[in-house]
Amino acid sequence: MLEKYFFEILIALVFIISLLSTLIFFLSRKIKEQKKLNKSVEHKEREKEKYILESLEIITKALVQEQCEISEGCIRIRMLLLNCHALDIESQEYIVFEELYQKLKDLKTHESRSQLSLQERSKEDQLRFKLEDEYCEKIIEASEKLLKEVKGFL
Repeated sequence: MLEKYFFEILIALVFIISLLSTLIFFLSRKIKEQKKLNKSVEHKEREKEKYILESLEIITKALVQEQCEISEGCIRIRMLLLNCHALDIESQEYIVFEELYQKLKDLKTHESRSQLSLQERSKEDQLRFKLEDEYCEKIIEASEKLLKEVKGFL
């Protein structure tokens, strides 16, 4: 009976083998593409992390050297820390950035600030200055520690 259907079985086997070979070829290509995409994503993430760390270094240096306002530096550092995966943002040393941010977040900025009356703007400035004075030492101390930690990653 095998001799009777030999060519039909052979053709079926050749068809199945070619079908499986084609499937393996396309799957291996898809795997290579996925690996390439993963490498690209990892590279972009490393570049983003490096950019965040470099930005943190610049801002913390500016705060330590008193080249920018405490409130502005604090807000920028807080935002960068939220996006930084290399640092422990919940570290007790860095909570001060979140504390000051929470007290400053309701103050007007940019266009909404320009729409305030002189009296309202002055009132917000006085509150900001008071908070900056209150947190100055803590922010600078935390900035110095953060700067040392960031330099360790760069």
